[in-house]
Amino acid sequence: MLTEHHAESITEDYHPFKYDTETVISNLEDSQLRETKERIKSADFLYIAQNIPRTLSRIVSVILLENSIPFLFRHSGSDIRNIADDRFEFQLRNKYYWSFTAYDYSMTRCLIQSLQHNTHIIDTDKWKPKLKQINNDPIFIYHSPTNNEYKGTKYVNEVIKKLSKKYNIKWRHTGCENTGEGGTLWQTVMSEKLKADIFVDSIRDEAHGQNAAEAMCMGIPTLTSVGPYYRSIYPDTPIINTNIHNIESNLEELLVNPEKRLAVGNKTREYAVNTFSIAQRIKMWVPIIEFISHPDIHDKWKKPSYWSMRGPSW
Repeated sequence: MLTEHHAESITEDYHPFKYDTETVISNLEDSQLRETKERIKSADFLYIAQNIPRTLSRIVSVILLENSIPFLFRHSGSDIRNIADDRFEFQLRNKYYWSFTAYDYSMTRCLIQSLQHNTHIIDTDKWKPKLKQINNDPIFIYHSPTNNEYKGTKYVNEVIKKLSKKYNIKWRHTGCENTGEGGTLWQTVMSEKLKADIFVDSIRDEAHGQNAAEAMCMGIPTLTSVGPYYRSIYPDTPIINTNIHNIESNLEELLVNPEKRLAVGNKTREYAVNTFSIAQRIKMWVPIIEFISHPDIHDKWKKPSYWSMRGPSW
């Protein structure tokens, strides 16, 4: 235990990728569901994930409306733009204290108040680099998108096919269909990713997700697109900033230079431990929870003068 706090994860159903969770609403008997509701009511703080499902939404919205529990609603990417006027958020608007968004400055136009920060938490003691030998074995490039279209998988495939004619490459692509449905189990992806020499994430986005953060923890040179806003917050990121225009040159530079792969991988691992490890994330989360939990502190941040400084008017 790194803090005196206790946390419990509650989901409506198992995630398609089978992420670990403690309580699954759909599996509960009526008596167990009542017990779960009581545990939620007794919480000191609620951290609510985006796209909260219907059953859990009803439970949580009623509890929040009837009880004064500080909470934070996490949004990331296009989901907040799509559901900014969703009934759940609308119901809570009068007592909606904070949303938590990842990287994208433009999302503030959809939210009453938002904090923007890196949210990835990874057990860096468990997911460590695998020792890789510099030899004549194929260079293993891995790509596991949650959405082929959104992540630019078509462009990645085209470049890999072209480079495979010049270099000894082993290529593995797993993930979802273009619809975003289906996918490969998380544990399977992690085991495969651990073997990779190079990891390619999204080349059409402006910030990286959990997938890239995990690869970085494994000491794998990671290619993904990060925009100016993200780089302004994390200027020391060792991510190889990659888009559809420079992916070929970025990949080729790593393919021909094993020493660079090793150096970038070592730097990536060091950065990830200092950024995504449980101990480092706690240093961020404890002050945020304390800040949101004290209305006398955060009420002053609701003033229009503060939000006018956040950038252009949307």
